[in-house]
Amino acid sequence: MSNRDFRILIVDDEKKICEILTEILENEGYDVSAAYNATDALKKLDRQTFALALIDIKLPDIDGLTLLKKVKQQNPSMSAVVISAFGTITSAVEALKGGADDFIEKPLESNRIIKTIRNIKEKMELVQVRLSLR
Repeated sequence: MSNRDFRILIVDDEKKICEILTEILENEGYDVSAAYNATDALKKLDRQTFALALIDIKLPDIDGLTLLKKVKQQNPSMSAVVISAFGTITSAVEALKGGADDFIEKPLESNRIIKTIRNIKEKMELVQVRLSLR
C-alpha cells in the first residue's frame, strides 16, 4: 500500500493545526482531508473511506472520545490516534480502551506524528499480508 492510498482524516477545531498536519502529511505522500468538528467528520466518513483518523479530544459539537466510539462502530478496522492539549492519564487510557491506536499530546511534534502513522500503516500492511496468506 502506497502512502497515497493511505487516506487520513484530521479532526480538529483549530484550523491552524489542521493546516500544519495536512502540510506535513501531504509532504510524506499521504492523501489528507480535514474536518473542523465531529459532525463534518462523520459526513466525510459516510462519503469516503479512510485508513486513519487523527481526532482531537476537544471538539465544539461532540467530544473526541465520543467521536472515536462512533468511528470505531462504523468502521472497526479503521485506525485512530487521539490528540489533545489537555491530555491526562485518564483520557489517554479511555482513548486506548475506546479503540485508539495511540494518544499524542499537543504541542504535536512532526517526527512523532510521522513515526506513529508509519507504524500504524506497517501494522495494517502486515495484517493484510497475513490475511492474504490464509
